Amino acid sequence: MSITVDLVALTRRCRWWRRLGFGGVDVLVRLVDVPTQTCVALVSAALSRIDAMAVDWDGNRSPYTVYGTHRGALVQLGGEREWRDLVGELADALRETGHDGTISAPEAMPDEVMPAVREAPPCPSLTALLTIDPPLREGPFNVMGVPEARWGVPARATQEALALAATFVSEGEGDWRVYQGAYPIDVSAVEAREVFEASLTLDGPPLAALARLGRRPPTARLGTHAVALQQWGATQWTVATPENGHVEVARRLIEMAVALAPHVDLAFIRPRFPAQFNGVYERAGSPRVRSLMNECVPEANGAQVVTGAHLAKAHDLGDWQVTEVADDRYLITAPDLSKWYRPMTMSGWATDEYAATHLIAKARQDFGEMVLPASV
Repeated sequence: MSITVDLVALTRRCRWWRRLGFGGVDVLVRLVDVPTQTCVALVSAALSRIDAMAVDWDGNRSPYTVYGTHRGALVQLGGEREWRDLVGELADALRETGHDGTISAPEAMPDEVMPAVREAPPCPSLTALLTIDPPLREGPFNVMGVPEARWGVPARATQEALALAATFVSEGEGDWRVYQGAYPIDVSAVEAREVFEASLTLDGPPLAALARLGRRPPTARLGTHAVALQQWGATQWTVATPENGHVEVARRLIEMAVALAPHVDLAFIRPRFPAQFNGVYERAGSPRVRSLMNECVPEANGAQVVTGAHLAKAHDLGDWQVTEVADDRYLITAPDLSKWYRPMTMSGWATDEYAATHLIAKARQDFGEMVLPASV
């Protein structure tokens, strides 16, 4: 049987990854007249036979994850062995299965579909911190006494969040992608959620994003919608918008926050760059800060979903709209969203004053002890 290896495409792909600081290469295996899941099983078995194992930052070895996509079986090779040797041995193992096929690289480089996203200005983005069980304060802890990285969200809440994510991202335009860390997986609309969900089951810290990335120029309306999932139930919901659509996007994100309300410790909407779509708001990544988010907010924002414990720390919310949206969950919004969610200049972003200075000062005063001190 014939298994053709496209070393030119694989080498080009490897060079692209090395420019980003990653070793190895992502390999796309197509077997003639073989269903996707059968192809995944055959590739997984072949990698097992040749003792090809992934190696994490701590030197732990584990089987490679093989993703089933409409283009074939996709796996990122690298780690402790030279990828060219692995590809050669993989081809030999697959020939023994009696199937014809090819081993190549994905066709589109991720940086070819993202120039408009990279150049897009800040726009409203939703950070939703889902409740984890057990709570972060209860561990488990690593040898350094730091909480271990885990997704941690109960199954029911996870499934509801995944369903909402698939619906939200489907509102965008362009190509579907799932990102496992910085590793892009080209998927179809049908398989997007399944591959996205599989990213949560991998060993190591969860870091996955589901996105639709349009190829439009930066002067046109961007069709990008994305949802990122990170450790300890942190999620980020992003839309790239034209300069006159910020309030409309904020309202849509408020709808998503309300839908997630029964399962969140906290949700808030503040501007971020669309190019940050595959990561979560920075302060949410600190275990100390994350453990306080069920009673504090990192900053006063124009819209947030909080708990009763948050409200108990507020000073005076008389000028805000407060609505109970789920059991012990409350939506707090400013009376005029246009003052909070509007086109921003780069200098405004750099100073973190995305609304007028006096407006933020008044909001901080209203929120009182609910706002986490900057020193934490």
